[in-house]
Amino acid sequence: MSELRTRAVLGIVWSSVHRFGSMIISFLGNIVLTRLLSPEDFGVIGMMMVFIAICNTLIDGGLASALIQKDQVDDIDYSTVFSWNLAISVFFYITLFFTADSISAFYNINQLNDILKVLGLVLLINSLYLVQVNQLMRQLNFKLLALINIAGNLSGVIISIFLAYLGWGVWSLVVKNLTTSVVIAIFCFTLGSWKPSFGFSIKSFKELFGFGSFVLLANLAETIYVNIQALIIGKVFSADQLGYYTQAKKLEEVPTKGLAAVVNQVSFPVFSRLQNDLSKVREGLRNNIKAITFINFPLMFWLIIIAKPLIILLFTERWIDSVPFFQIFCVWGMLYALNTLNTNIVKSLGMGSLYFTIQVGKRVVGLVIIFFGLRFGIMGLMWGVASAAYLSFFVNAFILGKLIGYGIICQIRDVFGSLTCSIIVGILVYFFTPFLHTSTIIIDITLISIAYLALYIGISYLTKSSGLNIYLNVFKRLFRR
Repeated sequence: MSELRTRAVLGIVWSSVHRFGSMIISFLGNIVLTRLLSPEDFGVIGMMMVFIAICNTLIDGGLASALIQKDQVDDIDYSTVFSWNLAISVFFYITLFFTADSISAFYNINQLNDILKVLGLVLLINSLYLVQVNQLMRQLNFKLLALINIAGNLSGVIISIFLAYLGWGVWSLVVKNLTTSVVIAIFCFTLGSWKPSFGFSIKSFKELFGFGSFVLLANLAETIYVNIQALIIGKVFSADQLGYYTQAKKLEEVPTKGLAAVVNQVSFPVFSRLQNDLSKVREGLRNNIKAITFINFPLMFWLIIIAKPLIILLFTERWIDSVPFFQIFCVWGMLYALNTLNTNIVKSLGMGSLYFTIQVGKRVVGLVIIFFGLRFGIMGLMWGVASAAYLSFFVNAFILGKLIGYGIICQIRDVFGSLTCSIIVGILVYFFTPFLHTSTIIIDITLISIAYLALYIGISYLTKSSGLNIYLNVFKRLFRR
């Protein structure tokens, strides 16, 4: 148990390096690209990524999660998944290739035809290294995974900036995605311990697909739900609006999805190892929730307050229409990592059918809310997305109350302190912001940030916040070493 705990802690550290490192590289590159490309360019690539994301989910087939969740995995299991991924990726690329013209006509943008045919090659490349990535995750070898992904993202960003400077427009973003995938594939093949083979076992496939099929359907529902927002905006409104939406989402995802990705990458394999001891699962989940919300809640409130000057500073005033999108994304983002943790517990316990039922049920209701919100325009759609996230929390917590005895009341009680403190500090800083205003945006952001951080840490210390105590105890153990 102590060895697993040590590997889990190291996993969190390297997974953080992986996720935040890759996202920061993409984020910094994105800042440069917004000065070289138009909102329409980002909107066009956003339209195409809807179809790429759905195909990637279908290619994975839930088998990756099955590999991680399974107690004992042998070479034939890996080979079976590799062969399946490769075969199905070829099928979906051919499908995209011959439907590209129809998709272009759907959006009424002619250049989408060629873009999708080239961008679709990402499906083939990704299928080559999915097994190696999941083997590294299963081994909790997040250090190598971090180095590989950072190298891939850095290569893609550098080349895309160079091409955008030369005037390639939206094609620089296409090449960025292709370059990132190619570099990751090369490093996985050269540094990974498992080498691809084309063996295939019907027995292995049935065992893996028994659990993976439910994860696939749940992930498919999630992918469609997330990406249908971009599809609706691109079709009903405009490429420009989708560009503002896309940039706001990318900015919000740096902290939100970065944190959630770390949680997802480490918690799933770790809790899978503990699935036979529910008391340890419950205690681990509780500590994770306290630690995550202590950071995530104040972070989102802070970003809402500084949204306008932050976007002007990073992307220039040309992107100011992204501000309301970004603020609503932050409201939604408060619960993203929390929801990820809760749903991971269901997967970790091997309850694939229940996981599928929960996810699909939430997303069907979420789509109803989104389409209802669409009646009030694009902001109505956005608030529908945010509302659905809060509904998901109550559903997830209710289910965990039944499974491990850690339900809605318990979870609200554990996050109440961080939430209340974040709201109080957010209100105080918001009303005092005019007194901190100067003639320089970066100074304004710095003063607001210092004031927010000082108040939040101060109040948390005085109220003996359990979230703060978790981090203080971690630092104490580190210094003792």
